[in-house]
Amino acid sequence: MPTKLTLPMLLSMVLASPVLGQERWPTDQLGHQMPHAFTLEIPSCGELTPLLTLDSIGAVSPGQSLAALEEKCPELYYAWDWGDEGIPEPAIAVRLGEVVVRAVFEDTLPSSAIYRIELSDGAVRTEDGFGPGSLVADMIDAWGEPEFWVAECVLWMWFSNRPGLSWRVGLGRQWDCVELARREYTGDLAQLPPGARVIEAILYRPAP
Repeated sequence: MPTKLTLPMLLSMVLASPVLGQERWPTDQLGHQMPHAFTLEIPSCGELTPLLTLDSIGAVSPGQSLAALEEKCPELYYAWDWGDEGIPEPAIAVRLGEVVVRAVFEDTLPSSAIYRIELSDGAVRTEDGFGPGSLVADMIDAWGEPEFWVAECVLWMWFSNRPGLSWRVGLGRQWDCVELARREYTGDLAQLPPGARVIEAILYRPAP
């Protein structure tokens, strides 16, 4: 005969159960920041280094739920991405072939979706050969004039014919925050230092 569950028994079971979605990410957000991931052994999800496309980097794609990603890649590194604004967001890192890809989620629930994928390894390229480390001038020759915007002293670039894909531009020491702000104010962002390269690709789901 089945055991009759009393209210105290039910409460004890609920309290003893892990909170769905929270068990994956460590509670110490400061001690598990995403940059630290690259000093660790990141779980692998396949030996093939993928292409960078407008809708995915291999098994990882914008809008994909955490549960769907875990079906494709059962082992992930869970950490917190503090971004440029210093606000912790749940993120994962996974090795795809030769490179590590980072993805940031809306929340920690299994149903939460990826809203940003970050890639800084030049081994991943688009079908026509562009990726982190590419010259901005070469990308403009191939894709046309880009749009620029500035956020938190970082220069970003995107092309209207490549929706959902943006690039962080490396300015080195030639432009500091003051110079970048001045050029943003005057609209002179297109006059980049000679030899400027992109240093990071960001893949996201464009707004409908």
